[in-house]
Amino acid sequence: MNEHLLRPSPGSRESSDANALPAKKFSLWSHPLRALFFATLMVTVSTSIHTLQYPALLLLFLLPLPTSRLLYRTYIYHTQRAFGSLMVFVIWFFSPTTIVLTGDVEELYRNPLAGPRVVIANHQIYSDWAYLWALAWALRDGRAPGGGAHGSVKIILKEELMKVPVFGWGMRFFEFIFLKRKWADDQHRIREYLNRALDDMRAAKDARRGRSRHDFRTGLWLMLFPEGTVITDETVGISKGFLKRDRPFQELIARVLAQAKGGNSKGLNALRRRHGEPMDTMTADEESEPHSPATYYPPNGNPFADEQQQSKTATTTTATTTAAPGSANEVDRWVEEIHPRHVLLPRTSGLYECIKIILGKITALAETEALNGGGLQESYGTLQPVDNDEGLKLIDVTLGYPGLSVDHHEGYGYDVYPIERVFIGGGLLRKIYMHVHVYSVKPSVPETHEDGTPDPLDTSLTEVDMNGCAVGLANELGGPKVIEFGDKKAFSERLARMYYEKEEMLDRFYTSGELSDSDGNKGGDSVEIAVVPNFEDAFVLTTAVALNVGLAFGAVIACTWMFGH
Repeated sequence: MNEHLLRPSPGSRESSDANALPAKKFSLWSHPLRALFFATLMVTVSTSIHTLQYPALLLLFLLPLPTSRLLYRTYIYHTQRAFGSLMVFVIWFFSPTTIVLTGDVEELYRNPLAGPRVVIANHQIYSDWAYLWALAWALRDGRAPGGGAHGSVKIILKEELMKVPVFGWGMRFFEFIFLKRKWADDQHRIREYLNRALDDMRAAKDARRGRSRHDFRTGLWLMLFPEGTVITDETVGISKGFLKRDRPFQELIARVLAQAKGGNSKGLNALRRRHGEPMDTMTADEESEPHSPATYYPPNGNPFADEQQQSKTATTTTATTTAAPGSANEVDRWVEEIHPRHVLLPRTSGLYECIKIILGKITALAETEALNGGGLQESYGTLQPVDNDEGLKLIDVTLGYPGLSVDHHEGYGYDVYPIERVFIGGGLLRKIYMHVHVYSVKPSVPETHEDGTPDPLDTSLTEVDMNGCAVGLANELGGPKVIEFGDKKAFSERLARMYYEKEEMLDRFYTSGELSDSDGNKGGDSVEIAVVPNFEDAFVLTTAVALNVGLAFGAVIACTWMFGH
């Protein structure tokens, strides 16, 4: 890590001025010069970068494969770094901010371009993606020219954005993934783009290991927001409505909350505070009392407890494994009690499919490399790279914005920090808080009996233990936490659990001003990353604009000469 970018963050809460809410009333007409300069800068520099992308097509079509594809992607990689530099400049000039980073910081900075990374985050405001891109920019590993992973970002977007002049066209060169929201079509497109990105990573790696004098560099930083949209009053209502209608989803959420109650209550303290219960003090018998202020199971009890728990609580609850859903009023009351208020419940299919594709591709490439004598190890029943950094990592980011209250009486982040107020108004977000968990994702192998038949009790996803037991073991061994990936239902439960933990972290943040784990652990000293462009950023942007000014000037001279004769 570059130490000049990082410095210890004071443990005390920000001053009241830093956490003060911005004025509710805002109009672009109150800052006409800033608005004009913002629009001019974005359009001019983006057009310059986009214009420089077209010569890459000559590399793609005029040179023989596979050299052409490698050179093309390396060229586009550097134009994408230029756009990342533009985002950093825009943040610094229009809305200067500092990222306060806590959690698995060392794991985050460890070889960020060595292997594929999937970044997920809670979605609070439209500019979330810009700040996550700035985080990728800040990851200076010393291996890429200038450092940072901002040239490797991939974002999943709706297809309509592909048609936006300049910006949409440029994102097509970046090979962002545009979805029609028709799963049959989107699944094929996701697979095609991710497989291509992983092939590019492997080609660049092979070129660097060869005798090439060029430092071919590309990577994969796939950013997703599993909630699907920003959190607002409207989207909270939609999320609750879906939960009220979908019984299997109710059962999934109930299992997640039941596991939390049976463990260390991570993710439940926020719910308990809402209903006046003590935190982390409930006994097993107390958990099943029907008069508990907050009921964490669907109506008619908990039909998901195992047989041992059912026998223990048989005298105090009427729960059965065949309980039918209760009345609509009971379902409504249950959803209102257990639905998070700082996040939306996540959607699983897109993230699950992305991880499935990436793991499958990594395994296939590893098997190919094994045939060629590459250095591999057998891990979780499959061949994986010896260097753990080259495997898939899931980076779970919890975003916290100051100035919001725990009950959101002033609105959500979307209401308080709209994108025009952040960048045109300026000076609102002096600090942005990010807490990261980094997981190494491995393919799971179902447990088998001695005769080789699968064990029907295997869940194919342990995260090594839903309550964190094996997380401690992974840390003792000096590596990242491990998620075993397999069964979709188990993965859906794990993802929902992550979002209830985010709920707990944000509840704590809005109350105390600190963004930390549910148990108050920051994961080591927090660091502050100043989002300030460096010399490379200034040089890249200046060069891009200068080249396009030169091209425009040359075109004017050429046209004058042609029409003058």
